[in-house]
Amino acid sequence: MNKRIQRIVSIIIGLIIAALLIYIGWRIIQRRQSRATTPVELQCEIQGTNGTVTWRDANPEIEIISYGTVSSDSYPFLCEEENTPTSGEEGLYDHTCTIGPLVSGTNYAVSIGDVTAQCSASETTEEAVISIEPTSEPQPTEAPSPTPEQNVEVTPVQDTQLLPQEKVTAYFDENEDATIEGCVNEFASENYTGLGQMCSEEWASRNYEE
Repeated sequence: MNKRIQRIVSIIIGLIIAALLIYIGWRIIQRRQSRATTPVELQCEIQGTNGTVTWRDANPEIEIISYGTVSSDSYPFLCEEENTPTSGEEGLYDHTCTIGPLVSGTNYAVSIGDVTAQCSASETTEEAVISIEPTSEPQPTEAPSPTPEQNVEVTPVQDTQLLPQEKVTAYFDENEDATIEGCVNEFASENYTGLGQMCSEEWASRNYEE
């Protein structure tokens, strides 16, 4: 039973492979027949790095064409149409194929069967349009308004003088237990200098007498 199933599976696989081979062979023959079709009005125009090839013939199927450089005198590259050709006049069909990418500055030619045509560069050039916007007229600049002067009040500086010795002596005579800090605070509100020095000297002379 298992051998019978294996035989059936092998037959099915063989039929599938045979069908694929027949289909591939038919497509190759069809393409060769398409390439052998004699075209009319074969033209090639290059724009940038690509070229557009157009021609007409009696074949309604997608075709494959060859192209190459003029200097090599050979056509090693192939181009297959992307879309089905459209029906035109006199029972012919319009074909279009895009070749590329092409090398800039190199001359190319296309071949369909025994018919060849050299590609020409496109003569259409886009002109750059430069728009110049009118400049606005300069506006007069207003002069800055003068800043009003500010009145600054100057406070006169009072004259200062050293704390008189007689005032320090009188303070300690009236306050026998007074301290240096008390002496400084006593005369701090008056415009004297050397308060700490005068008060400390007088206090020391009274408390450290031999």
